[in-house]
Amino acid sequence: MSTVTSCTFLSIRPAVSSAGGLLSKKPAAFVSLTSERKSRPLSPCFAISSNKPGDPKIDVLPFSISPVVLVNPVPVDGERWQVAENKDEVSLWFDVPGLSPADLIVEIDEDVLVIKKNKKASPKSNYNTPTSGAIADHQEATADEFSGGGIYARLLLPAGYSREGVQAKLTSGELKLTIGKVKESVRRQIKVDISDK
Repeated sequence: MSTVTSCTFLSIRPAVSSAGGLLSKKPAAFVSLTSERKSRPLSPCFAISSNKPGDPKIDVLPFSISPVVLVNPVPVDGERWQVAENKDEVSLWFDVPGLSPADLIVEIDEDVLVIKKNKKASPKSNYNTPTSGAIADHQEATADEFSGGGIYARLLLPAGYSREGVQAKLTSGELKLTIGKVKESVRRQIKVDISDK
């Protein structure tokens, strides 16, 4: 097990080894990092890929989409997803070949848009089933549970997007999500009379 006990990434002072002298008086950026192989909770926005076996027609790896793509939507090339923005909405397209609407779940959890595979819809792919009791009770989802085709994307929905205005449409192996923008309220000026009494 390797452990990092002190870092000075955020410090402007030079770092000196602990055996040779002074260390920065600023707090460490990271206190302790271990490289042990453990199941870890998913980050709020995306999952990692895996090398687990599956059906290549319907079990695709998670999308390589930034979890904050909706903060500044910029079109990309050569990916299995696309994004386009206009003044009223943002549209996202995901290639999901061989899947039906019953195979996918699109939901909003707090400020995160989640696109994942419906495990109940495909009972023959048992490599995605959880193995530990805590995960089987769905108390804590881990990256090991969702990698290998179980989860596709987790995207942060920043302020300015309507959570109620999300629409999903699946046609010919392409999932299109449309997220409406909140209309800015029209500024209203009210004249206030000034009295002399």
